[in-house]
Amino acid sequence: MATAIALFSNLNLTKTTADAGRVVNSGLDWMSIGIDITAVTGLNASAEFRLQWSFDNITWADSNPRDIIGTATAPVSVIQRFAVKAPYWRLVVVVSGTTPAFTCTANALI
Repeated sequence: MATAIALFSNLNLTKTTADAGRVVNSGLDWMSIGIDITAVTGLNASAEFRLQWSFDNITWADSNPRDIIGTATAPVSVIQRFAVKAPYWRLVVVVSGTTPAFTCTANALI
């Protein structure tokens, strides 16, 4: 059975980062991630939210094609569903621009 979890709430992202690895619930073949961005500041600010996968919770890789949740340059809410590709997953955010800042919340159904 899928479980809803809060990944973070009202987090202020200013640089590229990756969260801690999480195990996929046994028997699940899909997961959904929701991102809600409520504020964006900075010149040419952009944030790409995506998933990375691991078989050992140490070495991480992007899927091919990448599991991109969304790319934001303004406030937006987006939900994506992905096939499970490995026993561990993590959320990665690639931030670019001049003094970028994104206020966002993320949730998962795994």
